[in-house]
Amino acid sequence: MENEAGAGNPAGDLAWNGASANPENQVSDGSQERDDSIKKIKCRGCGATEVVFNPDRGVFVCDFCRTETAPETATVGKITGDIQEIKEKEGFTISPGLDDAAPREVECLSFHCPSCKATLTVGNETDVGGLKCHWCRHQIAIADKVTGGIRPDGVIPFVLTKEQAAAEVTKYLKRRRLFSCREFVQTFKPEMIKPVFLPYILTRVRSECAIGGDAAIRIRSYTVGSKNSKKKYYDYDLYRFWRRFKISTNNLLIEAHSSYYVPPGVCPSIGTKNIINSIQPFNTEAIVDYTPKFLNGDFRAEFRDLNLDETMRSTIESRIKDIMVHNTLPSLAQYSHGYDIQFVSAQKEAGKYSSILAPAWLYSYRDQNGEISYICVNAQTGKCAASIPLNKVRLWVGTLIMQALAILGFVLLFFIL
Repeated sequence: MENEAGAGNPAGDLAWNGASANPENQVSDGSQERDDSIKKIKCRGCGATEVVFNPDRGVFVCDFCRTETAPETATVGKITGDIQEIKEKEGFTISPGLDDAAPREVECLSFHCPSCKATLTVGNETDVGGLKCHWCRHQIAIADKVTGGIRPDGVIPFVLTKEQAAAEVTKYLKRRRLFSCREFVQTFKPEMIKPVFLPYILTRVRSECAIGGDAAIRIRSYTVGSKNSKKKYYDYDLYRFWRRFKISTNNLLIEAHSSYYVPPGVCPSIGTKNIINSIQPFNTEAIVDYTPKFLNGDFRAEFRDLNLDETMRSTIESRIKDIMVHNTLPSLAQYSHGYDIQFVSAQKEAGKYSSILAPAWLYSYRDQNGEISYICVNAQTGKCAASIPLNKVRLWVGTLIMQALAILGFVLLFFIL
């Protein structure tokens, strides 16, 4: 009853944030001390630095002469790769983008929203005179500026334009119009959608996995007793199953901001967690080199505020265990009477960790009571998720109608039989 693929002791976990455990296994992609100088993207035509990313064309466009410049991909090979690389890798690699938080105001500007307490980051050449929070629409003042800016390793560029994102939101709301708040639907304006980069930790790990428990195969079933006292019995064989194998997880994204990070054992339906986490997956093959010019124009970002600590490690292990169990279930189909998983273990052997930004379009709505609702759109795939306020009157009427129809059906069925 055992299915064993691979053996041997794990190579040990990486040293998280300077821990002393197995320091020789930790490798760095380049120097851990990131050069604070900015790599300017200058226009090839006129030399200007007012260059804004165009999602429709996937290039930077000069605001003056309209010359186009493609994003660079020089360091992408250190971030992503195929699954075979992880299968053959030894030790762990932590990218420079996962250094602890350090102020880099020269690259970007961060502001603290006094209304919803969010932190938003924009390019250092962005006009902040009319800056508003992309969560609650509160007007941001220069006095709200804070020290911030954790430079990521890469970024997934926007693919959907504002018009395309607005069309996806319109279709999303149309399918839910019946029980949605009428004011929420009617006041939707495409110009209020904001482009936001969200922070993630890109995880590529090889793990030694084990899963075990009890199971049963049904032999036969039979009924004992008369018409009024029937009882069904089952005969089955009991087994103890055990599976051990290696699993390589490639390009797994873990939320890296405390506002929507979901630790193990916590319900994700609190606040905006269920919305932000629902728009995955992102296509990590589209990652390009990060530059602060991605935050010019209307673009802004929420930079990572979580580090690779023990809590993040347990989250990564929990996600790997979920993947492991999902891949094990087909081998348990032979147990026709059921199974009970009692033991799950995942020991990481090797891996790479990087910091990236992923694109999303965000729309917020504040009702008369001050409650804020959101619509979030994956700026690659167009997948939508939202916390739409309900029309309680319609909801109650619909519930009463359904109950009335159910009672009517029961009465008709009673008289027919």
